[in-house]
Amino acid sequence: MTFDVPDLRTALVVTDIVMTAGVAEVWQKDRRLASVRRDNRGRLPFWHVE
Repeated sequence: MTFDVPDLRTALVVTDIVMTAGVAEVWQKDRRLASVRRDNRGRLPFWHVE
């Protein structure tokens, strides 16, 4: 699944809404900016950003 968004903040919001688990990558043209993995621990999920 791919989404075009205007900035990194929006990309993270979209990822948080769309994904309940797994890994997502943030790209700018042909350059990978980050890889994010959701950790669903209890009722307070958080993201690991690499």
